[in-house]
This record gives sequence, C-alpha cells and structure tokens, in this order.
Amino acid sequence: MKKVLCAVLTILLLCVCLAGCGENKVDTSLSQVSSSTETLVSSASSQIFVTSEKFYTLTYEVPEDWNKKEVDESTLYYYPSTGGSVMLTKLSDEIQDFDINRDQGTFLDGFFSSMQEYEILDKQDISIGAYPAIKAHFTMTSNDEDYRGTLALFGYKQNVYIATYTVYSNNAADYTDEFDTFLKSIRMKKESASSDIDSNGSKEDNVSKNSESESKPTPSTDKKKDSSPETPKVESSTQAIISSETTSQRNAVAKAKDYLEYSAFSYWGLISQLEFEKFSHEDAVYGADHSGADWNEQALKKAHSYLDYSAFSYQGLIEQLEFEEFTTEQATYAVDNCGANWNEQAVKKAESYLSFSSFSREELISQLEFEKFTHEQAVYGVEANGL
Repeated sequence: MKKVLCAVLTILLLCVCLAGCGENKVDTSLSQVSSSTETLVSSASSQIFVTSEKFYTLTYEVPEDWNKKEVDESTLYYYPSTGGSVMLTKLSDEIQDFDINRDQGTFLDGFFSSMQEYEILDKQDISIGAYPAIKAHFTMTSNDEDYRGTLALFGYKQNVYIATYTVYSNNAADYTDEFDTFLKSIRMKKESASSDIDSNGSKEDNVSKNSESESKPTPSTDKKKDSSPETPKVESSTQAIISSETTSQRNAVAKAKDYLEYSAFSYWGLISQLEFEKFSHEDAVYGADHSGADWNEQALKKAHSYLDYSAFSYQGLIEQLEFEEFTTEQATYAVDNCGANWNEQAVKKAESYLSFSSFSREELISQLEFEKFTHEQAVYGVEANGL
C-alpha cells in the first residue's frame, strides 16, 4: 500500500502543477485509450459535442473541447474551457482487493499529505457505475498556489481510479455540474469472463452511447406502483412474444437478468448498463422491460447496499437513489422501508467525518445538516461522538 500511496502522490502533484492550463492544445493517444464522437443536445437546446472514451476497464464521456494530454500510460489529463484540469488515473496493480470503506482514508491522506495547507469542505458517499465511491470537495495550497477542486475515488478489486477537477482558487468558474456529468457517465466493467463478453459474443471494451436528449420510452411498468412488467396470462400470447423476439432482444433480456442477480438497478440504470454492453438503445429498453424487475424492490435493495457501507440521512439517501436514476416515488418507497434509524445514521456519519478530520461541535453539526440530517439528528450524532 505504501508504494501505491507514493504513486498517488506523484500523480496528484502533477495535477496541481497542471491546473489552469486549459489553453494547452494537446491531443495525444494512449495504447489503453480510444474514443469516438457523438452529439448531445442539452436541455437548453444547444449542441454539445462529446467524445466517448475507453480507459482500461472504464468507459465515459467528455466534452469534445476538453483537450487531452497523456502523462503516462496510467494517467490522462483533460483541459476544459474553465481553465482547470481534469485528471483520471488508474492506481497501481499492486492493489488486490480494494474496499472503499476501508481504504478511502489511506488515499485521501495520500492526496493531501504533501500539501502546504488543505481543507475538506465536504465528503459524500456516491456511486460511479455500479460501484460505491467517495467524492470530496476541497481547497488546498501547494507550491504557494491556492487551488480548489473535487476528487472522486472509486474502484473494484485491483482496478482503482481517482478522478479530480482542479482550478486555481481565483478562478470563479462553476465546474461542479460539468464534473458531475462526467462522473455520471463513467461505467466500469468487472474483469471476468462473463462481463467481458459483449452482446455479439466477442471480447472487447464497450462504449456507452447515452444521450440526454434521447426521448425515453415509457417503462412497461406502472410508474406509481412500479410493479414488474405484466406477464401475459394466455400461453399462446406468451409463445407469440417469444417467437417474435430477435436474437439481440433475447440476449438483452438474459444480460439484464444476469445483472439483476448480483446488483440492484433502476430502470434507466439498467438500460444504461445494457447500452454499455453495446446493445442498441431499443434492445436495452426491451431487456429492461422484460427483465421481470420490481423497481421498488430494486430501489430497496440499492438502499440496503448503500447502508451496508456508509451512513446516510433520510433525504440524503433519497437523493442518492435519485442519482442512480430511480424515480422519486421509488426512492422514497425504498427509504421508507429500509429500516434505518436516522439518529444512528447521524452517529455513524459524524464518526466517519471525525476519522479523517477535526471538527468543532458546531462545525460538525453544520456538516451533518449539510448531509440533510435534521438539526435534532445532527445534535444526537455529534453528542454521541463526545462533542
């Protein structure tokens, strides 16, 4: 782990040195990276060209005007028009079995230990793709320069990544939505025989082609009840449906069911995952519609999954599930039925903050309220930790 930590420090110091170099027009290729370009239309109806990239076990999307630069085979930089820098790096293969809850402190300490000064403004538990992650907003000083930025740490087994967005402190640009969109586009594949096989049976990394503007078909489920797709009651009708399925539709259904066996997905999350597997949008929708999933129960499973490794407030957990593209109704159902004790969640969240930084009583209460705990829950959590 010490060797890994040294590698992290070296790379992240480079990130600081390069922050603000947004005018550099560099576009180099990596042996582990490939890209393709498509057009997204924003809600404001302006065209945004994005590039779909592959990097080791990741696929993701970046705006086409993010100029790319190679540092080494395991590190990429992008320079957005904000004047900041975005770094994506794969950490050492010496990591064997990464655990976000256990290992986050080591990597956050490694990131900040060489800085002259730093302050973590907030730390959130999020997910990237189907995996838990940590996102932290921070300010720091290095080489007598002041910076602000956001860091995301995520991974699975030996595939561990850090993504950062860093700008000079005097840069007033609001990059948060842009970086969140980038993080949300990331999909990560497990390195296993089953996950490396695409819908055509070939072994390759796949690129997601999602579009914000794409008209989304209405799920075949009742949105209010979110029950499983209705099964035809007449045997002949069932046979007709089966016989009319194309091979790719049948494969999409099978792949959807495979995913649901080991993880929980929202309707749109499952569609995105199938598109990541290179199914067409239409086949992905068909696969989700015929997966047999109860989306309320999927939301509940996802809620339990989050609570297994982190602490959340009532509203914070709803928002996290909405981030995973569950509807508000599905997220609320899950949180109402997850059995969490919100006072105890506040205790755990306070303990988590105190494990990596110092807080006064009032600062920690304020931080828990920022995490959407009520004032009473925040006070309970802080007092239970001795403040």
